[in-house]
Amino acid sequence: MRVSRLYVLLAAVLTLGGCQTLTEELPTAAAPPPVQIPVLPPPVVPVPIPPPEQPGAPLPPPPSDPTGGAPGAPPGQIPDNTNPVTKVGAKVFFVECDGQMVPGSEFATSVQVGCRIHFDCTPKDQFNNPTQAQSPPNWTFSPGSLVSGGNPNDFTPTTTAVNTGNLTAYVVIDGVTSNTLNIELYN
Repeated sequence: MRVSRLYVLLAAVLTLGGCQTLTEELPTAAAPPPVQIPVLPPPVVPVPIPPPEQPGAPLPPPPSDPTGGAPGAPPGQIPDNTNPVTKVGAKVFFVECDGQMVPGSEFATSVQVGCRIHFDCTPKDQFNNPTQAQSPPNWTFSPGSLVSGGNPNDFTPTTTAVNTGNLTAYVVIDGVTSNTLNIELYN
């Protein structure tokens, strides 16, 4: 039995002595290359360009009608709003030269003699909404010798520049005076 113990002991020593922790080195890999994100040019968005005006082409309709309708309203349409007029906006709607609308002429502050000036006004209430006027507009063009034509009682009068100088224009509706327009008329 001694021998068998000796074998067991020897087997245990050999087993323990022969054990070692095995470590395996993993292969080192190079870092992956950086990801290249392609930079795309910005998209090109086509901008529509209107065709050039043709001689004799009709001019756009005025922005409001003689009944005091809101700008862009169909002819004869009167706003439902009956609040009192507290503000009146006046502007140059567009300029017309040689029968053609001048592009970008809305709010013009200078006009060549011989061209026509299309004005516009809109009565508004305390909430800045278009409203019905109780009386017709009354435009003032000063000095009057600089322009001809233009019904002073129209919401959209059209005058023709006939002399050089500085024209002022404003309108009164229901006792409320609009902003004053200053327009240089030149040759």
